[in-house]
Amino acid sequence: TEKTMSEYRNNAVKELQKKEIDLLKPVIEKAREAVQAVARTKGYQYVLDSQTGSGVIMADGYDLMNDVKAKLGVQ
Repeated sequence: TEKTMSEYRNNAVKELQKKEIDLLKPVIEKAREAVQAVARTKGYQYVLDSQTGSGVIMADGYDLMNDVKAKLGVQ
C-alpha cells in the first residue's frame, strides 16, 4: 500500500542519514584535531568555522564568562 511504501521510504532515508553521519564523524574529528594542532602551533587562541551554525572550533583564549556574569550581577 501507499502507507507502507511511505514508511519504507522514510526509514530508508533515516538509515542513510545515520550512515552518512557515522561515516563523516571520524573525518570531521580528524580535521578538527588538525585545525587545533595547527592553530596552537601558530599561536592562535580562537578558530572560527565559517560554516553556518558551526561556531568556534577551538578556544584556548581567555574565557569571558565570569566577567560577563559579574557585569550582569549573575552568580
